[in-house]
Amino acid sequence: MKRTTKRAGLVVTLLTMVTMLVPATASASVPIWYSNPANCTKVSTVAEKTSNGRFVQLRRGICGGTHYVWARANGGYVVELGVMNGSGRIIATDKTQNGSGNTHYTRGYRSYSSNIYLGEVSWTTPVAF
Repeated sequence: MKRTTKRAGLVVTLLTMVTMLVPATASASVPIWYSNPANCTKVSTVAEKTSNGRFVQLRRGICGGTHYVWARANGGYVVELGVMNGSGRIIATDKTQNGSGNTHYTRGYRSYSSNIYLGEVSWTTPVAF
């Protein structure tokens, strides 16, 4: 009998929601996505969920003179940023995995005071068959 290992699609989610209280950006020339918020300034964590030493965070900062928000997680997990409008409709998502080692983060999304931002992590567990 041959023993193989396959990855099962077990997804576990930590979810944090927050309405950002930052000025809306009106200029059409400012990009909606900021590719790597590692060099943003005035960075702060606006919401965090922790479990067994692992976290998922929503962070904000100023990147190129504009306010952005992004999701960040440790534990090597895939982190996703979701953006909802005031009506609760998803208008954007990002799973870009910036960072190295144990902590990863998404691209930054230009913040608007009327949006709701979600930070979510998921992982798969190996299962032997």
